[in-house]
Amino acid sequence: MPGLGGIVAEERKLSIAEVRADPLGPEPAQELVELLNYGTVPIALDGLSLGDRLDAVAPPISTTALLGPSARALLVADAFDGHEPSELQPPAGALLVRVGTSLASGGLRNSGEALYLRDPAGHRLSASPAHPSPRPGVCIVRSDDADMRSGAPSAFVRDPDDSCTPGF
Repeated sequence: MPGLGGIVAEERKLSIAEVRADPLGPEPAQELVELLNYGTVPIALDGLSLGDRLDAVAPPISTTALLGPSARALLVADAFDGHEPSELQPPAGALLVRVGTSLASGGLRNSGEALYLRDPAGHRLSASPAHPSPRPGVCIVRSDDADMRSGAPSAFVRDPDDSCTPGF
């Protein structure tokens, strides 16, 4: 069965790994969602969507980026500044995928909202729960023992370092 970039559906192992809904810097520009390819083959990111509605597919992401095995990508707004002094900066060479004026529909709510990552056909690849942001600058991160597709509240925890590690 063809899939993302010619990769079969069974090999699309892409997960929401980290969410920063309440950045220290300006909102919604500094919000981010980190994706992790936990599979063994590269995945084309073109046509994926990140939305905040269970019953509707968000507009597709337009990019030529490929995410290699065990690699991470940051979904960010067009105005995202990787050198914003108030934030931990992504590592040099981190893959930034700009998705428009904001993430989801109008930015991420600090009070929490569920997010859904979908493939170009609208199938859910991963989700994150509607956890409220612990405080500005702190991410929620996928638990080590969680199902990589799960959006259950127990699948995400507050960043153990009380921070954010975008792209690490």
